Amino acid sequence: MIDVEGPIGTERSLPYGSALNNNQQARLLDEYGYVEEELFVSGTAGLYGPTTNEPLEEYEQLNDIAPLSTLCEPAVPFTTRALAVRPREVGRFSGTVHAIPFHNLGAGAQVEPHLLREGHAWVGVEVCSGTRFGPDEIPSGGVANLHHTDPERYGSLEIPGGRTEHWPNLQPGVLGKAFETIDFGKQGWEMLVFRQELARSYAQGPDIYFSVVEGLRTGKGSVLPGLDVRRVYTSGASGGTEILRPLALYHHDRWMQPDGGPILDGYFILVGQIPERRPAGAALVVFQTEAEAMTAIDNGWDIPEDTDDPKFRYYEIPGTGHQFSAAPQAAQDAASVAHVLPEGIQGLSQRDASEEYQPYDKFNAPIVWALWDALYRWVDDGVPMPRAPRITRDQSAPDGIARDEHGNALGGLRTPWVDVPDARYVARISPGNPLAPGMEPFTDERMDALYGSRGEYQRRVRARLDEMVDDRFLLAQDRTLVFRE
Repeated sequence: MIDVEGPIGTERSLPYGSALNNNQQARLLDEYGYVEEELFVSGTAGLYGPTTNEPLEEYEQLNDIAPLSTLCEPAVPFTTRALAVRPREVGRFSGTVHAIPFHNLGAGAQVEPHLLREGHAWVGVEVCSGTRFGPDEIPSGGVANLHHTDPERYGSLEIPGGRTEHWPNLQPGVLGKAFETIDFGKQGWEMLVFRQELARSYAQGPDIYFSVVEGLRTGKGSVLPGLDVRRVYTSGASGGTEILRPLALYHHDRWMQPDGGPILDGYFILVGQIPERRPAGAALVVFQTEAEAMTAIDNGWDIPEDTDDPKFRYYEIPGTGHQFSAAPQAAQDAASVAHVLPEGIQGLSQRDASEEYQPYDKFNAPIVWALWDALYRWVDDGVPMPRAPRITRDQSAPDGIARDEHGNALGGLRTPWVDVPDARYVARISPGNPLAPGMEPFTDERMDALYGSRGEYQRRVRARLDEMVDDRFLLAQDRTLVFRE
């Protein structure tokens, strides 16, 4: 059981990543009658590591050592923080909580309309000690970043990272050497070393996270005191899924509820690592973009099949990159975390500009909101989530993806942007900026040739949005929002 202190006052400073520092999020909190609170959580947790500390050969994969699967040291004290967003009035609470382990670099509140209008609560838990980046191996993100940004507020927090001797290839100097040539757009030896470091910084994460979820479920040591929690879901994006995968694979089954039910009702993976096994009794949803499809093709990874038992859905959305939405989005935006990193890390804190492509401008976050709604219905009412085909593969194509006459990917979860295109969409604008998508807008002449008039183009877009609503890939209340954006 954990001890909970708080809410922590805001007289001198706001919580790190507070929604109140964002005008749009602060407006949403006020509009829907929500409050934000920070709490400190303490207890003991195991330190987890891999199955072996023998150095990996270059051809081996991180999965071969099952990171965060093995207890290396039990009952190590910790003190961390949880950031909670909940309805001000208890009666408005739906009973559903989104509880997430924070991304190692992005530890801020996630305030989105689809959560607030349903009366759900959201809890973020810091589970990272600080991941070392760059040739100088500078600890960044996690508790290390909290100590740096607000030592007065966060000086008492402590999460011990895993011992480097437990991790292959993390002998002194090896990580720094990897950062001399690392490319975050490729799966080379350097990325193998870095992903070990990322897992090492989450060494106490499984027990810390599930202790907080257990408190939510039982009401004993809850960071949402007084709220009757019925469902708990988790999600993560990009690097944040590096902790979700081992949670689902190695720890979910250890934390089943006394009645045999799952401690988490569902996992939602956004543009990230996919657990190979299905967590007992829980739904698993994976949302990937065209950029992730390209990575899967490059590495020869199999495409998983959808199943109703166990509950599993896999989606690929064509015409998108790792940052899949141009507006406020569910996926972690690298630009929002770049300030946490040392300078000069190619593809992260230092990214190539593109003169060839314009920035991606389509608002896709409501598609994720609709999938969340479908997930709730699957868990609560047994109504299976909709299925979608995968992006079409073509072994003869340079990138392995089949494309239409405009150069846009075929197959996948279709959107108006690829079915009624106004551009050629590029999943990665450059090797030095692998997270950002781009686009080549069609000329006015080409748009006229395709649609005849702007009004006809808009009519076709609206018609495709209506079809997405019918297919449950968009909520009716968000149709106008997507079209306007």
